[in-house]
Amino acid sequence: MGAFNEDSPTVFTAFLFLQILQQALALYIQYSLDRGDMVEICLTVVTASIVVGIPIAKLLLDKFGRKTICFGSVLVQLPLLLSLIFIPGSLAVMIPILVAFGVGLSALFMLPWIMLPDVLDEFKFQTGKELDTYFYGAFNTIKQLGTIIAASVITASLEISGYKTGACSQPESVGFALRIVMSVFPMANLLLSSIFVWKHPITEATRQRTKAALQETRSPDVSTMSSDVTTETPSNDVVISPIT
Repeated sequence: MGAFNEDSPTVFTAFLFLQILQQALALYIQYSLDRGDMVEICLTVVTASIVVGIPIAKLLLDKFGRKTICFGSVLVQLPLLLSLIFIPGSLAVMIPILVAFGVGLSALFMLPWIMLPDVLDEFKFQTGKELDTYFYGAFNTIKQLGTIIAASVITASLEISGYKTGACSQPESVGFALRIVMSVFPMANLLLSSIFVWKHPITEATRQRTKAALQETRSPDVSTMSSDVTTETPSNDVVISPIT
């Protein structure tokens, strides 16, 4: 349980970061950048960039390890998030930033789901028990909690800034509030996630050790099953008794 206890804050802050961006991005494009006509195109660009970046992120995660890629993603995302406070609504500026933004997000999208199997293996290695259902249930609960808090943060920001439901136009304070929501809050979550990842007890060395130990544990079981099958296989020889 120790690894999961260390993993929970990482997962929570990562999902909170992602949920804030997912829920506020369309509003940010419409009211902060004043490009309501480009919302669908911009969302498509970000989604396509994430999809393209996922296999690249997977290769980098396998090659350099979870922590290295996590810190690398944070270093890429921090200046991009900071730029969201200042960028204008020009397509020449928006599209390159959104592409880089999506590619950088791909590793952060994958990281929580990659870390969970490591926690499951570590728990099984230490205790000999398999509680996958419990861990996945707790994982999804943390994800839902991040979704609820992200929605609450965005709703409160809109209320404070004077958002008028159903109005064709919104005050400039709404656009500024969304710039803060899209930059300051995600940056704070990224920094917290980096701290939790740094303190995470499962390193590449321990992960490889656990993986090798579990494989050795499974190998004798497979050999035993094979020998049992061989022993219990009935003979196909037919014995013909002479007729007297």
